[in-house]
Amino acid sequence: MQSKTYVSQSLKNGRLMRWTYMPLKVYVAPMKFYSKQGEDYKYRQMVRRACEEWQTATKGRVSFSFVKTLLESNVNVDWKRVERKALGHCYFSFDGANRLYGAEVAIGLTDGYIHGDYGDESEVYHTILHEIGHAIGLGHSPYKTDIMYTPHQKGIHRVSEGDILTVNWLYRLPQGATVADVAAQFSMGGSDIDEIIYRVMHRNQPSEFEKVKNNVKIPKRDLLDEQENIALLRKYHMALQNVTLSDDMRKFFLKNKRDNLK
Repeated sequence: MQSKTYVSQSLKNGRLMRWTYMPLKVYVAPMKFYSKQGEDYKYRQMVRRACEEWQTATKGRVSFSFVKTLLESNVNVDWKRVERKALGHCYFSFDGANRLYGAEVAIGLTDGYIHGDYGDESEVYHTILHEIGHAIGLGHSPYKTDIMYTPHQKGIHRVSEGDILTVNWLYRLPQGATVADVAAQFSMGGSDIDEIIYRVMHRNQPSEFEKVKNNVKIPKRDLLDEQENIALLRKYHMALQNVTLSDDMRKFFLKNKRDNLK
């Protein structure tokens, strides 16, 4: 399981860039000029599903609501002609404090059709999921199993453990924080934010010795057996207290004691 994040890709001018309010209002443009009849609904549902997947990944820390007009939205999803080498684009709007306030998502079209490199609908969904990831502030991942990896990896159709870790750390850390701020927050040094996060995640994990110790199975003892053993010990102790010695035995022990003291 991947335990490294790519939060460093969400740094802009050395500070974390993300949204500071939720839910994000999403407008999905119609596809009536580009799609076959009935496809508009299908692709709109893919956008909804992608938003739901990111919302679930963050346990609601990132959330969405869908609006009917472009003017109401902060995230606009449109179906546009893009570079032939690309399957989608996302453009951010942010202020001087690195607070996101707008995102324009473009899903690739060529010659009026969904980009020919998709091959099937699952690859369309991959691109939508990837671009929504950008819209919430994620950059590109260096790990091929992540949905945010680039170039497009066919066969990856859901957010990975690494994607989930990254988006949750992005929204756990203070917006606008520098790497030095994050290091100070967790009382450790370092200039790589993802390395700092990795060390924070692992610093409370048990050592190899503790893991072995915790795996040692101590045999369970029956409570009744324990009580019987205690009763026998008490009985034995009382018996010792009631032992009486004959006069000859007492004289023998006293004589030996005197001889040992000489």
